[in-house]
Amino acid sequence: MKMEASQIEKLEKMQKRYEELHRLLSDPRVARDRNLLEKYSRESGKLEEPLSLWQRYRTLQEEMGKLKEILADEKEEKDIKKLAREEEENLKKDLEGLEQKLAKVLTPQDPYLQRNVIMEIRAGTGGDEAALFAADLYKMYNRFGGKKSWKMENMDLHATPRGGIKEVIFAIEGKDVFETLRFESGVHRVQRVPVTESSGRIHTSTVTVAVLP
Repeated sequence: MKMEASQIEKLEKMQKRYEELHRLLSDPRVARDRNLLEKYSRESGKLEEPLSLWQRYRTLQEEMGKLKEILADEKEEKDIKKLAREEEENLKKDLEGLEQKLAKVLTPQDPYLQRNVIMEIRAGTGGDEAALFAADLYKMYNRFGGKKSWKMENMDLHATPRGGIKEVIFAIEGKDVFETLRFESGVHRVQRVPVTESSGRIHTSTVTVAVLP
């Protein structure tokens, strides 16, 4: 897989725009305009990932060029050439991986997938144990959202006396929220010995999850 000329041209335009945005963000007039400042900051942030990959790609290409010079030099020692060939294979794999990542970030994304979501978690079959399972899922999504730096806000929550959750509705805002969580919708099941079970029997409990963009 090789970078296409159109992809390289697009990245070069991104680089020019990124530099222009940094000049704009350092302009005192922009700093005083909150709307412009937020607009340019968001645009600049979106360009950082592809340009970081592009910089890494160009660096590896330069290293590949140096290795090819070593391999083409008839006077170079055999041991050095052997090491150069091994390094060349590693660089090829790294370059292929970067080409795939660049192709992905340069492909226009469905704006629908970039939406924020409202998530609903409802305890289903299983009584108190289902409510405890719902609480476990709620905590899990909150921890996951925290790692993603998403903003989580409860809209409605009905807890049970034993620390479970009968139903909770909460909003999640952040980068790629719907794209990441869209397949979480559905019925979730767990088989385990409930903390409320004294005889050690395994129970099956269910919880329904809905992800609404």
